[in-house]
Amino acid sequence: MNLIRRVMTGVIALAALSAAAVVVVFATALALYALLYPHLGSAGAAAGVALAFALLLVVFAFVLIAMMGGESPKAATTQSQALTDRLLNMATKRPIVATVAAAAAGLVAWRNPSLAAVLYKTFNARPGPGKSR
Repeated sequence: MNLIRRVMTGVIALAALSAAAVVVVFATALALYALLYPHLGSAGAAAGVALAFALLLVVFAFVLIAMMGGESPKAATTQSQALTDRLLNMATKRPIVATVAAAAAGLVAWRNPSLAAVLYKTFNARPGPGKSR
């Protein structure tokens, strides 16, 4: 009975902490939106909030990657996989530089959506019928 009580207490505590984290995230997003709204308008403020939280997620991902440690996989035979490996190595060895580069790329994409669309179409092109990749 004591074990069940401890497990239930842990589950309840985890749920309470999760709810508090959600409230903090929403309050932060609302405060950032209110801060940006007079300068950028509603669409710009929403984009700024999305950009800020995307950057936060990137930093969080880099921290988790750094905490995992270990060696990256061996270099792949294709050029795109080799580039991916080099970028992941850079991100794990220099997370601040990688975060700044990701922020700069996000800012360029935000300021020039047509360039972002062309890059998206280039990297996500699906072969048509009869074509192989």
